[in-house]
Amino acid sequence: EPFLAKHAVSTVVAAQASLPFALAVAAVQGKVDVDSFTEETVADPVIQGLIPKTAVYQDTELMAKVKGSMPSRVTVTTTDGRELSAEVLYPKGNPSNRLTEDEFRGKFMNMVVRVLGEEQATELYDLARGLDGIEDVGELMALVSPRR
Repeated sequence: EPFLAKHAVSTVVAAQASLPFALAVAAVQGKVDVDSFTEETVADPVIQGLIPKTAVYQDTELMAKVKGSMPSRVTVTTTDGRELSAEVLYPKGNPSNRLTEDEFRGKFMNMVVRVLGEEQATELYDLARGLDGIEDVGELMALVSPRR
């Protein structure tokens, strides 16, 4: 079984290396982010029930369509036999499909607020986004650890 195609998911670490788990979470929760990788989510019977219904494989024809990207295609077969498919050649965040400023800030804040708090995370983000105007990188570095 290829590394990222693992269907046996019983721990958070295993979930982090499983596309079937991520696809099941996306189907159930509508998104996948750092908060999706918890013991509760791993143990969710609905998610666990969807994992064995997924198949992951590398499509060499799809990969050949683009350079510098990891394209993907998802096909869902409904209970009445219809196939619904979507293809993404350049995933969000790829240089050819950049995040908007709001999306970028949202991802940053989602990860950093939990460590630094809202005020310091905002200060760090704003300073880092203006990095070319910083004379002393020590100003930035002073913000990367929680204040005491």
